[in-house]
Amino acid sequence: MIEPSSTTGIAFGIASAVSLVAVMLYSARRSMPAVRSLGPSRWYLQLHLWGGGLFVIFLLLHTDGRLPTAGLTVALWVSSMWVVATGAVGLVLQRTLPTLMQTTSVEVNLARIPELIAELRGRAELLVHGVDGRLRGGCTATSYPRALSRHTT
Repeated sequence: MIEPSSTTGIAFGIASAVSLVAVMLYSARRSMPAVRSLGPSRWYLQLHLWGGGLFVIFLLLHTDGRLPTAGLTVALWVSSMWVVATGAVGLVLQRTLPTLMQTTSVEVNLARIPELIAELRGRAELLVHGVDGRLRGGCTATSYPRALSRHTT
């Protein structure tokens, strides 16, 4: 059993803090042009991902797997776990969405954009005509195309 105040517990706490600093290097790399010469962004992203994972491990070792009981430490623990969990979801989405997007057959040819706009406009007009006049709020067959043309030209 590791107590957070023991030498081992403090060492894991320090390791957890160091891993948080490593995680923040990715943000620094992205936001400060001066440090962009210190290596490619993918290195910093890998450091960010591994640092986040190590942070959770070190934090759990620091607390011996126990949940905190004091108000501020509970807030810090919950917010830390939330950030790590959303980061894990982001990683999964980053790895899966491009593959899913490549397998879809929906592709817009730039030359077809005016045709697609006309199709969408036609669908919208059919929807507007199908709505009861009391709900339309004064949108008529002549005012709707005029209102659209102001925004599309």
